[in-house]
Amino acid sequence: INIHETYALTFAISLGLTAMAGGMMGTFQPVTPITGGIWTLRAFSIVALGGLGKVEGVVVGGLVLGVTESLVAAG
Repeated sequence: INIHETYALTFAISLGLTAMAGGMMGTFQPVTPITGGIWTLRAFSIVALGGLGKVEGVVVGGLVLGVTESLVAAG
């Protein structure tokens, strides 16, 4: 297995997914030069909740943050 090719493929896939997510978010969220800060903070919070390098933990952290934001906004 060529490790450099694997890293390049992984980077390309993650970059493509990020670009698609950004394009979809731009359709219903206002886009300004300072928009990235809040998304970076959310992503950091999710990784901190779930644990670095644990995919299952990040999924749970994302669900916890999403449910918490929904409940706080509704209440």
